[in-house]
Amino acid sequence: MDVHDTAATGAARCPMYDGSFAADPQKVYDYLRAHGPAGPVELAPGVDATLVVDHETALRVLQNPNLFARDGRRWTALNEGRVPLDSPVLPMMAYRPST
Repeated sequence: MDVHDTAATGAARCPMYDGSFAADPQKVYDYLRAHGPAGPVELAPGVDATLVVDHETALRVLQNPNLFARDGRRWTALNEGRVPLDSPVLPMMAYRPST
């Protein structure tokens, strides 16, 4: 599994877009679970995110829309220009009025 160091925290972020993830996703999930209820991932090159891998934590996130809004317009990295407008994850992550 190829992981990238993050400068701010020193934690490793796992790329979710490359062949190593596709070949053995369970290995990535096991790695993330070993480090806590959520871990740093990279959804596409340069697009960092946090992936919740613990059931109870996922429930807290999903049941608290005031803290964890499902509104892509609040995506800080996009608003600050850190996500390229041609990023392959943008259609999935950007604001959609139906969500």
